[in-house]
Amino acid sequence: MRKRRADDEPLSPAELGAIRQAFEAAGYIVTPLNEACFEFRSPTIPAATHVYATPYFLQFTGVSIAVPRSARGRDISVRDRLLNQLNCRLSLVKVTCEEVRISRKLGGWQLQVQARLVPGLVRATFATETIRGFVALWLHERLQLVLAKEEFERGVYAMADEQPS
Repeated sequence: MRKRRADDEPLSPAELGAIRQAFEAAGYIVTPLNEACFEFRSPTIPAATHVYATPYFLQFTGVSIAVPRSARGRDISVRDRLLNQLNCRLSLVKVTCEEVRISRKLGGWQLQVQARLVPGLVRATFATETIRGFVALWLHERLQLVLAKEEFERGVYAMADEQPS
């Protein structure tokens, strides 16, 4: 049996706490979710982001809703075309959708938006400026999603946003 290296161990509560403190020092509202994950919000932007912390990277994950323009927009090929266009346009984030049908509850396709901050060092510490810079890029890319109209009359919304009626 192979012995686990210290690098393979999950982050300790102290290490995760230090990462959360870096987000708080950068001015974000942080909510712990479990021993490896927390949520942050910008005080000025209502969309929440989950951050999953590993010894190798921080994974940012958000949820958006793409509301189709017409019944034709409910076809899975339209969804796939939207994902292709978004992923070609965006440089930092990857947009995916695992749903085969539009959510009746949400009125659109539920999109998962993800990006990773990879520091290049195992168990790296994150400076406040690094967090602030990466979050600025992350939020910019999320805004690009909202501005993408394509086949969708009401656009793409961050999950926490109020959708227009």
